[in-house]
Amino acid sequence: MGAMSKRINLPLQAIAMEAKAVEQGILLTWDLSLKSIIVESDSQMLVKALTDQFGSRDDGEVADLFGDGDEDMVVMLQSEEESARKVGGHDSGTETEVLLSFKSLCLIPKMLSGWNISYSHCTWFGINCTSSTTKVQSLHLSSLGLFGIIPPSFSNLTSLKTLDPSNNSFFGQIPSELGHLTSLQHIILLGNIINGTIPISLSHCRRLESIMFQNNKLTGHLSHELGRLHRLKFLDVSMNNLTGVIPSTFGNLSTLTILNIARTQISGKIPNELGRLHNLVTLQLSENQLSAEIPISIFNISSLKFLSLTLNRLVGKLPSNIGLTLPKNKGTLLGQQSSGRTNTNLSSTTKLNFQVFDSLTNCTLLRKILLNSNQLAGELPPSVANLSVNLQHFCVSDNFLTGSFPQTLERYQNLVSLSIEKKNFKGKTPNSIGKLQKLERLMVHDNLFSGEILDIFSNLTWLYELDMANNLLSGRIPMSIAICQRLEMLDLARTALNGSIPKQIFELPQLKFLLLANNSLSGFLPDEFGHLRQLEFMDISGNQLSGNIPAITERYSILQYLNIARNRITGSITKSLENLAAVETLDLSSNNHSGLILTELENLNALQMLNFSFNSLEGEVLKNGVFANISWDSLQGNNQLCVFDHETTEKLRVTTCVTKTKSNSDLAVKVIIPTSSFIVLVCALCLVCAVITKKKRDNKQSKFII
Repeated sequence: MGAMSKRINLPLQAIAMEAKAVEQGILLTWDLSLKSIIVESDSQMLVKALTDQFGSRDDGEVADLFGDGDEDMVVMLQSEEESARKVGGHDSGTETEVLLSFKSLCLIPKMLSGWNISYSHCTWFGINCTSSTTKVQSLHLSSLGLFGIIPPSFSNLTSLKTLDPSNNSFFGQIPSELGHLTSLQHIILLGNIINGTIPISLSHCRRLESIMFQNNKLTGHLSHELGRLHRLKFLDVSMNNLTGVIPSTFGNLSTLTILNIARTQISGKIPNELGRLHNLVTLQLSENQLSAEIPISIFNISSLKFLSLTLNRLVGKLPSNIGLTLPKNKGTLLGQQSSGRTNTNLSSTTKLNFQVFDSLTNCTLLRKILLNSNQLAGELPPSVANLSVNLQHFCVSDNFLTGSFPQTLERYQNLVSLSIEKKNFKGKTPNSIGKLQKLERLMVHDNLFSGEILDIFSNLTWLYELDMANNLLSGRIPMSIAICQRLEMLDLARTALNGSIPKQIFELPQLKFLLLANNSLSGFLPDEFGHLRQLEFMDISGNQLSGNIPAITERYSILQYLNIARNRITGSITKSLENLAAVETLDLSSNNHSGLILTELENLNALQMLNFSFNSLEGEVLKNGVFANISWDSLQGNNQLCVFDHETTEKLRVTTCVTKTKSNSDLAVKVIIPTSSFIVLVCALCLVCAVITKKKRDNKQSKFII
């Protein structure tokens, strides 16, 4: 029989048992006339023991175990690691060892359990190899819950083009050795906790197209050497702790389409050289410490679709032709400049406003305009109503704009958010708002809008935030607000609204914040008030509400803030307040509450601030819970409250409770009352006897006369 070979894997754990199995396996293969056997074990101790016992040649073979001459069986002894080097007929040990070493460095490697030498590493999860060889070409390990470090040994994966261990919990520093990966095109480390600096050596990876390092803990400066990566298309280092300035060499990244350095601590000027990035689509530099004027060259990047420079220290004026130089503009975010500084915001005039918004009508793809929190002044032009029909977000709040706001907004059927608060807009709120069926946020608070709130909310079924507070509005709360079933926040405070609160408001299933304070609302609180399923914050103070507080029926209410102060509420404090298990602030001051303070309130463990002042409460002030640290301010104006402790009496400025002794009580019950009753009884008996005696005497006298 010709020479044959057979590989037998023996995955046994105990060395003694495995040695026995090896012996039996060799005997079996001899009986099958196989002349060559490879014994593969995960125990290097076993391999060494067998080799020492039988001896081995330079190639690792152990011969002459059975038979003699040409009939000898050749036995190959090798460990699991050695076997991996010969998978596929060639030596692939280096890259396999790199990957297994990486696996061993992961503290939570469960998702890599399939990485073992029983199969080629090219078949392992997350690994892609080149078609012609078994060289690792890409490593995709995103969002696997891995916890460990990025090893320097990855530099031995010489054909690696994509390294993506994003959205895990890798820590430590980025190895400088990665700069040896000359084939690397994409390095994606976003969403980890990697610290340290960005290695300068990455500038040697001249084929890099993507550097995605956002949302880590990187520090240090951005190296000007990165400006040599002429193939780079995506550079995102946002949400890190980077410092220093933006290198002017970044203007050499001619293929760059996305540059995101937002939410770091970068300072200094925006380099004028960035204006040379003629392929740039997104420039995101918001939430930094950038200062000085915005280079005019930025507004000449005709390819730019999204520009965000919010929350910086930038100054200057809006370019009057911004809509002409940025015709592909989809979003211009120049708002929310840092507060607390003078002359550090973008400014404008009525004339400039007209020029800017007139030019923006050319941006037919425009979706976002955020110019809030600047020093824009003057009036808005009618062209505000002629912007792109694709407009989704319009925000010019917190400026110095005046005049009336355009009334015709029907064009914006895609509008999701309208924010024009904190200005001096006057007149009526636009009636056309009621036709914006996709509207989710309507913020018009802190203006000079007047007149009644129009009943325009029937079509706004997507609305979840409505804030019209602090205006000159009047009339009743529109009933159509109750149709907005997704409403989470309703703020109509500090206006001049009157009438009652519609019970349907308390039935809105998603409502979390209800603010109706400082109006002229009147009437009783409806029973629906007590159905506090989802409300977290309620302020209805400063009105003319009357009647009792309805019973609160939700035992596990999540309400944290309840303010009913400065109304005309009467009656005793409802026992059902004990159901407010999460309440932290409870203000019932300046009402007409009477009666005792209920002991159930001591059990509100989350309660931190309690105000019962200026009511007609009486009886003893409780001692436990929030009452242990209560102050005079919270109880003043209740003249019938008292305490037994003299020290507390002085602290709270209340009287000392009068104690009725037990002996006096017993005297009244056991002595005075029975004695009085006995005297009354005796007197009654005497009176009856006197009457009877008198009648008998009268009868005798009558007989004698006859």
